[in-house]
Amino acid sequence: MKLAVETITVTRKAAGSYVNGRWVDGTATDHSASGNIQPLSGRELQQLPEGDRERQPLKIYTAFALENGDVVKRGDGIEYEVQAVEDWTPFNQPHYKARLMRVEEQ
Repeated sequence: MKLAVETITVTRKAAGSYVNGRWVDGTATDHSASGNIQPLSGRELQQLPEGDRERQPLKIYTAFALENGDVVKRGDGIEYEVQAVEDWTPFNQPHYKARLMRVEEQ
């Protein structure tokens, strides 16, 4: 069985720093990647705080490591923030599991 893989855009913001005593935000870089996005299981949903259950949480499996705070944009334009990352490489081929939370529109 082959898993459904979709193309995503990952935005990673570099760490900021002080320049001449003033804070300067880091620059953001985008790169295209692919991953398998799935809904959370019932058990995974129960482990979330109540407020986060309403934010359309998902999980994604990738061949590369995402980082907390990365923004994942799906093909339909909806953005999700990476909340937690698990390294599953010791158990099989290199892959990672991350929990995503939908970015609330303002």
